[in-house]
Amino acid sequence: SVSWSNIVAVDAGTFTDRILLQDEIIVSPNPFRDVTTLRYSNPANEEFTLYLTDSKGQTVLRMTGIRTETLTLRGNDLTSGVYFIELRSGNRILKGKMIVK
Repeated sequence: SVSWSNIVAVDAGTFTDRILLQDEIIVSPNPFRDVTTLRYSNPANEEFTLYLTDSKGQTVLRMTGIRTETLTLRGNDLTSGVYFIELRSGNRILKGKMIVK
């Protein structure tokens, strides 16, 4: 499983290169090897829980208490492959996909 050391930074920074849809997670760069950043909309400062699931359906990372609009992850403890991202807050679920080289 992935440890807390894989969280590089949690901050309120913004990206300006693309308009973000309400229930979208943008992963950049994607695919990646070392570090990637998740970007999503959270204008109401909701508290999210992150679930990162591998292609076999196993949750490899669960992180609670996320209130930002960006989250930077390291891929060093992840094997190469496709991962599915869910950020959950109440009835709101944001979904995305990332590829680790």
